[in-house]
Amino acid sequence: MIAIFSLQIILFSGEPSDRPGLVDFANLITKNVSLLQCINVIGEEDLSWEALAANKTRMTKWLIENHIKAFYSVIRHHRFFKGAT
Repeated sequence: MIAIFSLQIILFSGEPSDRPGLVDFANLITKNVSLLQCINVIGEEDLSWEALAANKTRMTKWLIENHIKAFYSVIRHHRFFKGAT
């Protein structure tokens, strides 16, 4: 009998391009089979929605170019702890 376990990792990475080693390590753990989410909590509430969308597009493109299967999400909150929960 073979048991296959699926890991799900939520990685508070900031911008993945700023921490490529950490993102690559998390990608290796998931073995390109499980779910990997890269989360960026931005504390600047006055950042426009257009700037957030551009950031998400740029980071998603970076993940694709580096062959990392992951979702990238941006959360806007003035306190990290509240934004992370």
